[in-house]
Amino acid sequence: MADESLGEGAAGHHGVGGVAAVREEEGGVGELGVAVQDVGLERVERGAQSSVGVLSTRRGRVSPRCSGTLGAMKPPVHFEDFAVGQVYELGAYQISREEILDFARRFDPQPFHVDERAAEDSVFGGLIASGWHTASIFMRCYADNLLDGSTSMGSPGVEQLRWLAPVRPGDTLSARVTVADLAPSASRADRGTVFLLSELRNQRDEVVLSMTARALFGRRPS
Repeated sequence: MADESLGEGAAGHHGVGGVAAVREEEGGVGELGVAVQDVGLERVERGAQSSVGVLSTRRGRVSPRCSGTLGAMKPPVHFEDFAVGQVYELGAYQISREEILDFARRFDPQPFHVDERAAEDSVFGGLIASGWHTASIFMRCYADNLLDGSTSMGSPGVEQLRWLAPVRPGDTLSARVTVADLAPSASRADRGTVFLLSELRNQRDEVVLSMTARALFGRRPS
């Protein structure tokens, strides 16, 4: 990552390459680690509260959901629970023809998303999911299996989003995030930024979506 000095206390960072260097008053360091967590749907409700509260989507949760089983390591709740190099496997989701058509008819009505005959004659050779649908599937896995129960405070944005391979009916998509860098806020002591490298892979282990983004999490009360 490129080094920048923005705001008080800003410092160079040594996270995983590929995350944009634009920062706001953030400082943090870390070398790439190798720990892996498998974070699943059936997580234990956590009652701990912080000054920013603990997010829970347990009530009102509706299908579809991403599969997954709770791993041996504890899911993150606060900013301090993340470590550079940590990998979180966020479950899998199988996409159907009906979903592809329904999403595209509502939000992305390009011929190769909504018309099977036109899709066969297109460069893709068949029906494919909208990239925004694919991104939404990633978001569902991320929300179900990492954000739920955490002190998530949202995200200030995405640096890069790429669709690297078409997603077709019946594909099973597996989500993963890697912690690329950490930056405690220099201006607000109750939060920090987690820089994430995110991927969706299909059943052939092809990367169909990659994204670099940042997420805000509350800090553990001292």
